[in-house]
Amino acid sequence: MQTRTLGSAGPRVSVVGLGCNNFGAKLDQRETTAVVHAALDAACRLLETRRTPSVERWHIDVDPQEGA
Repeated sequence: MQTRTLGSAGPRVSVVGLGCNNFGAKLDQRETTAVVHAALDAACRLLETRRTPSVERWHIDVDPQEGA
């Protein structure tokens, strides 16, 4: 997957990112883990994790070893 520099001197990230706004709201822990692992397997290295005020439960831990 192609990468680009984030900002003028930031880290290199994948040109395709994963929006995480449904994690904890529409997707449960198992589904979230599956989506994140699929994104990582596809070389996605940009996860948008902005807190959404309308979502009460916005933080889900993803164990990098789970499902490996």
